[in-house]
Amino acid sequence: MSTTEPVALATLKQHLRLNHSHQDALLNSLISVAREQVEADTWRSLIPISGRSITRRGFPMGDEALYLPKPPLRAITSVSYVDSTGTTQTFTTFRVDVSHEPGSIEPNYPMVWPVSQDGPASVTIVYDCGYADAASVPASLKHAILLIAAQLYENSEPVEIKGDTTLDRLCRPYRVRNAAMLESIWTAKPIHPKFPGGFGLWSGAPLGVR
Repeated sequence: MSTTEPVALATLKQHLRLNHSHQDALLNSLISVAREQVEADTWRSLIPISGRSITRRGFPMGDEALYLPKPPLRAITSVSYVDSTGTTQTFTTFRVDVSHEPGSIEPNYPMVWPVSQDGPASVTIVYDCGYADAASVPASLKHAILLIAAQLYENSEPVEIKGDTTLDRLCRPYRVRNAAMLESIWTAKPIHPKFPGGFGLWSGAPLGVR
């Protein structure tokens, strides 16, 4: 299935003041590249992704929330884990929070996360994320895509950008805070709760955006 980009080809051509079509393939490619750049800068998914699968080593401790990368979170498809006997189990008694970014899941009260095997990829979560359509993408991020695509079109050689640029100002309000830390915990080994500071790695207040 083709990807519907947040910025239409016609919009970029209008921005560039182009009235021909012989470079349409190139322009479409530049839109995709620019969108990927904005996604990397903001740690978001600007297009809808269904069935994104992510794994981690074990659940958080107790009933702490588990935050999911690449907001906005739209829905959870499944949560599965490998138990202590090596059997894959499905966990269904959880609630989903899409009111904060990044979105999260946590066990229904008064439950806690089940005990999983202590091994890589012992927990798998499949979910849908990203903005549902182009109209839902913030205008600032769509304009950032336009600026990047235009710069790539007008400069065939690498260029260096220094300082607080317009692109930075457009993307900054939508950057997910602590994104690198959140990404890293999906492959990190759980810290034992007896260790100082171990509990905080897996929990904390909603990370929100800058």
